Amino acid sequence: MLSRFRFAQELSPAAKSAVDHDLLSFSVEGRKLLIQKGDTVGGVYLVYEGALRVYSMNANGRESTLYWIEPGESCILAMNCVFSNILYPAWVESGRKGAKFAVIPSPVYRRLHETEKSVQQFTFDVLSARIFDLMSTLEDVTTLPMDRRIANFLLKKSDSDLRLPMSHEEIASHLGTAREVVSRNLRNLENAGLVKVARGHTEIASVEGLRSFVHE
Repeated sequence: MLSRFRFAQELSPAAKSAVDHDLLSFSVEGRKLLIQKGDTVGGVYLVYEGALRVYSMNANGRESTLYWIEPGESCILAMNCVFSNILYPAWVESGRKGAKFAVIPSPVYRRLHETEKSVQQFTFDVLSARIFDLMSTLEDVTTLPMDRRIANFLLKKSDSDLRLPMSHEEIASHLGTAREVVSRNLRNLENAGLVKVARGHTEIASVEGLRSFVHE
């Protein structure tokens, strides 16, 4: 289960025993709300299959993705709650294909952090990566117009076949905008020969063209 996490392989025998004894495992199918803003978080989340989406919501109920937790990654906001005893400041849902993840309970993780160098390094690495993700998201929001944000989102989230299996409504919820705005900009990108729009998914027609569009 934790083979994707290097720190787990480097734990001392006593630490491995503690993790094996207290580790909680979860499997979720499809999109499902897992954490709401203000919830108490019971431990450190470790995703090993699928993905979790961490997002904010404004006063009008419009969502905006902060970052994704992919296999081999963890959630810095949950870690912060574990060490600071604060309530979770955002929302978390499983991805379209669901997710499988483990949770190391808060007391166990805090003890591991005190004694295990690999856990200390893992915590630092998660912090560093998430700060970069959040700064990247903030930069996109503050410097890119919506059409380029949509193009950038397609480049980042499309699969190996250059397809993004999301509806316009889903894309809008990730970017904190309206479905109509996404539909209009995707039509413009399609007319420019950069993407192909179909029901339930969008396909990149020209990766280099889309990249040039984002950075022009």
